[in-house]
Amino acid sequence: MREYAAQEGILQLLPIIANLELALKNANGNHDDFKKGIELIHAQCLQILEDNYVKPMNTTNAQFNPHYHEALMKVESDLPENMIIEEFQRGFTLHDRVIQHAKVKVSAGRKKESVENKNNAETKKQEANNNTK
Repeated sequence: MREYAAQEGILQLLPIIANLELALKNANGNHDDFKKGIELIHAQCLQILEDNYVKPMNTTNAQFNPHYHEALMKVESDLPENMIIEEFQRGFTLHDRVIQHAKVKVSAGRKKESVENKNNAETKKQEANNNTK
């Protein structure tokens, strides 16, 4: 019995394999049609995941959370510290459990030097204004 436990999941993958084979067979033709075919296969994959309670994570305008995200890079930016700048690979949950962390680029905030330079420039400007009065 155990040897057939994966049968249901495998049966869901077989139409995807068939569609990929069809897309590859017809790949010499129109690139737009090929792209549409791949997009349909992608949608089919996402639907199978959804039918099995697997949901993609949304990282748009999200704060970094190590329970859901894996930071591959941390770079200076105008965004607040620990905001997600870019998603390299989508993360997924099964029910409420993370089964694949989203791989992301995270903001380190503004460069400390730039903030200090800006503050110094503002202070000098105020001093110059005070000296001209």
